[in-house]
Amino acid sequence: MLHRESMMLLVIGVGLGLPLTLAATKAIKHQLFGLSAIDPVALLTAIAVVSAMTILATWIPARRAARVDPLTALRYE
Repeated sequence: MLHRESMMLLVIGVGLGLPLTLAATKAIKHQLFGLSAIDPVALLTAIAVVSAMTILATWIPARRAARVDPLTALRYE
């Protein structure tokens, strides 16, 4: 459940961020040194890094939560 919700947030973030980045290329064109305004390698690398960090950041807590006995968790509360 935790992993699914995080992946949904990742998809929403990439879905909103990519078009906004492409729309803002004129504004950020002067800040990019050595890259074109629409560099597919840079965009794909950024998406891959953010995706990998999201997967790693949600997989570890989800794995830990899946190992907890539900009765133990309920008694703790």
